[in-house]
Amino acid sequence: MAAPLRFGLIGYGLWGRHHAAAIAAAPGAALAGIACASAATAAAARRDFPSTPVTVDYRELLARPDLDAVAVVVPNHLHAEVGVAALEAGKDVLLEKPMATSLADCDRLLAAAWTSGRVLTIGHELRHSAQYGRVKAIIDAGEIGTPTYAAFSLFRFPFRPGSDGWRYDAARVGSWMASFLARCANIWIPKPPSRSSVMRRRQGRLMICVAMRRVIRG
Repeated sequence: MAAPLRFGLIGYGLWGRHHAAAIAAAPGAALAGIACASAATAAAARRDFPSTPVTVDYRELLARPDLDAVAVVVPNHLHAEVGVAALEAGKDVLLEKPMATSLADCDRLLAAAWTSGRVLTIGHELRHSAQYGRVKAIIDAGEIGTPTYAAFSLFRFPFRPGSDGWRYDAARVGSWMASFLARCANIWIPKPPSRSSVMRRRQGRLMICVAMRRVIRG
């Protein structure tokens, strides 16, 4: 039997905990280390995975020679910093979407992957969605003819703020479009749709409305 792929996890917030559980449950994978941003999340990680080493310094995790890959699940503005460091440390990288908050940082990540020869993949999880996959299969098979218009809408009441409210900080979140609506483009690849977003208050609560529309002309 082949040795399991040994994963390190960087980030143990709400979404990082989902990654941890998925890695631990995946055949052929082992959760071999967790790097947290605070003492509080480190305590939670130790409670949830008592046999897994936990640190509050991601660089300490990346220095371990026994890790094959890392999942990077940190706020958007840290994707490039942590992702580049992981690639330069010789690890394959699963990086949460969006890839980064600027084109320059995306280029830095690509350059680090090319130079290191390691795998860099972005976690567009809906590419593995049975629901979205079925929709795309129906379209590709021509069962509904040639689509001429499509609309996606997503409503959150309210949207989770992230640790220290980073999802509501433009300097740290970057783009709501990059975080959410790009996933819907999987149905229409290779041509991306146009996208729009609006954030407003409704009944005293912050409501995020994101919508994507595309008109396909023959």
